Amino acid sequence: QRALHVYPESSPKNWSACTDDVIYSRTDVFTPTVPLYKELVEKGVNGLHNLKMLVFSGDDDSVCATSGTQTWLWDISPNATATRSFAPWRVEGQTAGFWTTYDMGER
Repeated sequence: QRALHVYPESSPKNWSACTDDVIYSRTDVFTPTVPLYKELVEKGVNGLHNLKMLVFSGDDDSVCATSGTQTWLWDISPNATATRSFAPWRVEGQTAGFWTTYDMGER
């Protein structure tokens, strides 16, 4: 929670690894979000706001695989350049995942 800047006073629910509190609608699965993210990235690139975005994708996610997330990221900004690719993310000395930083273009 601290890493995501979500503090107990702003999030009254207890956090857990898995929960049934999130209910997905079948229509949500087919709602495209790429246009929304393209608009956000475009506004960030054009200096309309200071865009900082965290996109998380688990390596064992059967709904949205890592390869799908990578393709999605490349699609929202074709001019994006990876400035750091697949750097290890470690927790208590153990590799917990990998992260990439993108430069989205001129501002």
